[in-house]
Amino acid sequence: MRKIILLLSFIIIASCSSDEPTKTPVKTEPEVVIKPLAATFTKIDVAVYGGNTGSVTFIPSGGTPPYTISPSQTGLKAGNYTFIITDSKGLTLSITTEITQSKAVLPQSGLLKPAVKNINKKSASGKRSETVKHLVQSIQYDKDKYVIDPTSDSSLTDNLYAASEDALNANTPKGDVRTYTYNDLGQLIRIDILKGPNSLGSSGIEFSYEYDSNGNVINNKTPYTYENGLITNVLIDGYSTTYTYDSSGRVIHRAGSMNASTFEYTDTEVKETRYEVIPSQGEVANGRVVITKYDGTKAGIYNNEPYYKIATTFSSLLGQTLPNPYLHVIEQKLVDNGEVQKTQTYKYFYDTDGYLIKVDDGVYVTVYIYQ
Repeated sequence: MRKIILLLSFIIIASCSSDEPTKTPVKTEPEVVIKPLAATFTKIDVAVYGGNTGSVTFIPSGGTPPYTISPSQTGLKAGNYTFIITDSKGLTLSITTEITQSKAVLPQSGLLKPAVKNINKKSASGKRSETVKHLVQSIQYDKDKYVIDPTSDSSLTDNLYAASEDALNANTPKGDVRTYTYNDLGQLIRIDILKGPNSLGSSGIEFSYEYDSNGNVINNKTPYTYENGLITNVLIDGYSTTYTYDSSGRVIHRAGSMNASTFEYTDTEVKETRYEVIPSQGEVANGRVVITKYDGTKAGIYNNEPYYKIATTFSSLLGQTLPNPYLHVIEQKLVDNGEVQKTQTYKYFYDTDGYLIKVDDGVYVTVYIYQ
């Protein structure tokens, strides 16, 4: 009997054990690590000014492919671009880069030729027929009020004028406005000035001119005395200034009754040393020097303009006279006893015929109109 009971117990235990399912070990999947979205890129800048040959090539990594990139990366003009790279899970990466371009090439007209010093005088160098337009008006604006066209490459360079600026400044307050009148021979006979609200002096006839048969100014209403097409003396409001030139037609000495300057030239700079005129001592250096950087390959701001322009012109920021109107001035620095006091930069804007249309001297913008 005892053996039967033990056998039954063994059978029951064995039966119960066989009813439990066999447990299979669960295989743990490794965690997928997604790297941050990243990218490297190369770019090609615009080869020719004003073109649209720029491009950017991206190599994305990380995130979850495939990727999309916007906007288009080809056919780009010069400018700043922001590109968005998006992976298949919606992760995004923003990359900003700049496409640059070659500097504008100035038209090969009068700009790279020697400036005509006196286009009215028959003996003057240069061909009168090259100047087919007459300056009829100049308009001065405060630089901080003048509106440029930010969408135009021309507005952002110092070479070509953006004609769209004419409409943008239709209502911009004007400073001095000069009107130029010519006779039947194309010689300038009068300059009228309409003074701006903040200008000193009165409006009316600023200068008038009469000529002999050779184109020389003969009336006494002009403040300039000429010699070989160069202005050697200026008499304004009883104050006389005399100019002396070197063999290249560059001013080397300016002498007045109260102050004077000497000018020294290199291929890229002009050094003006200033003097006070003391009756008992003559010209005494006052410690002030002006350094003018220029581009000798380009004619200055009086190229293709009537000859009446004075041989030196006033710098609105530095309060000085430029040493030569036929220099393409880039920058000027006023140094007082070894310390730089002021810096002024110039930008010149021309039309495609090579005529000066706009000058930005850092304080004023002057626009020239031709017929």
